[in-house]
Amino acid sequence: MNPRSVIHTVPVLLSLALACGSEVGGRTIPSSGHQALNADGLVISSPLALDKTIVVAGDTLHGTVTWQNTSATPISIQFAVISGRRPGGTNVGGPYDDLLPKLTSLQTIQPGATLTLSAARTFTSADPLGAWYSYATYQDAGGAWHDGPNVNFTVGQPNPLAGW
Repeated sequence: MNPRSVIHTVPVLLSLALACGSEVGGRTIPSSGHQALNADGLVISSPLALDKTIVVAGDTLHGTVTWQNTSATPISIQFAVISGRRPGGTNVGGPYDDLLPKLTSLQTIQPGATLTLSAARTFTSADPLGAWYSYATYQDAGGAWHDGPNVNFTVGQPNPLAGW
């Protein structure tokens, strides 16, 4: 079973606000099996920003992304998440090391409105070291996934001299 198909009741930091005339343009590149964001619908208006480029066990990685409805009609989404993928992971196949919380209930974004998702994940010594990536994605009302661009970060070894 795909973990994304399970509905969780997790609180979400969600902001629905009217856009203030910001210009949105361009399309993103689709990732394996997922669709690109539609430039005439729900688009990323503030790209995924991570607060760290290197994390070690005990660190918490925070991310924030904002989508905007650039269409003239409301858009409904079923699910939104800031995904995390470890070395060797894929968008479609996981493993799913996502930041939390996830938006797991149906949301309708009105024309011109924005949807902001802020999430975090604390890393442990069990997390594999190396090159990871994160991306924002949402599932539309029809079940199609729409992935944003990847943002790379590294999980490294803790510095043994850090406490000295």
